[in-house]
Amino acid sequence: VSILSGLAALKLSSGCQKKRVRAAVIFASLSLAGAAADYVWVYLPLQELISPPGKAREQGFVELHERSRHANEVHITLALLAAVFACSPEKPDSEGTCSTDAS
Repeated sequence: VSILSGLAALKLSSGCQKKRVRAAVIFASLSLAGAAADYVWVYLPLQELISPPGKAREQGFVELHERSRHANEVHITLALLAAVFACSPEKPDSEGTCSTDAS
C-alpha cells in the first residue's frame, strides 16, 4: 500500500517534491524487496530448522539467525532513509531552485 501511495504522490508531485518522493519510493521499494528476500531465503528455512518446537538447534540455525539479523538491519536502514527523504523540508538555494536537507 505504501509503495502505491508513493507512486501516486510521485505522479501528483512537482519540482523539488518529485525528487524527494522519487528517492523515498526507491528506498521504500528496496526495503520491501529486502524484507521479502529475508522472508523467503532466511525466515522460512529458519522456521523449518526449529520445527517441531523444542527441537535442538543446529549450526545452520545460528548462521540463518545472523543472516536474518543483518538483512533486518539493512531493510530497516533503507526504510529510515525513505522516511528521511519523505519528511525532509524543501530548502531553496541561492539560485532559487530547490534542494533538500537530506541530500
